[in-house]
Amino acid sequence: MGSGVGAIRWITSFETIVLLGFVIITMIYSIVCFIHGDWALGIFLALVSCMTAVIGQGLHKDKTARDLAQGKHLRESEYPDTYDKLTPEISKMLVGAMTKVTGLFVLTVIVISWRKATPWSIIFLRGIVAAIVFPLVSSFLVFVAESLPRLKKH
Repeated sequence: MGSGVGAIRWITSFETIVLLGFVIITMIYSIVCFIHGDWALGIFLALVSCMTAVIGQGLHKDKTARDLAQGKHLRESEYPDTYDKLTPEISKMLVGAMTKVTGLFVLTVIVISWRKATPWSIIFLRGIVAAIVFPLVSSFLVFVAESLPRLKKH
């Protein structure tokens, strides 16, 4: 069983809600930083956005770049027996991806706070809160996105 087989809906929900959301927010803020002349922060945020995309690609290690670009990783017909099942392998991949994205998010919060001349005590506190709140909220949103269609069926 390849790493991309099974629970494609869970991976897709994670990619759409967490990864794509984070990429969009960092890219928009990066553009705003470039407009306002904060080149260092703009470049940092653009790199964070790229790293988030790399994390998303890592969820589909058995797919080629061409398959990912064509959306073949999203087709239910490619995984008829395991499309809805959350396997231990997929769970480990999602936890690993969430850990990496949380690290990027905490780093982003710390760098933005530092660039805005925030006191170190507040930067530290923001980092701790981000490390706790981001995975909780993200996991909850993915869970809700996966649970609602099933609740409507019953």
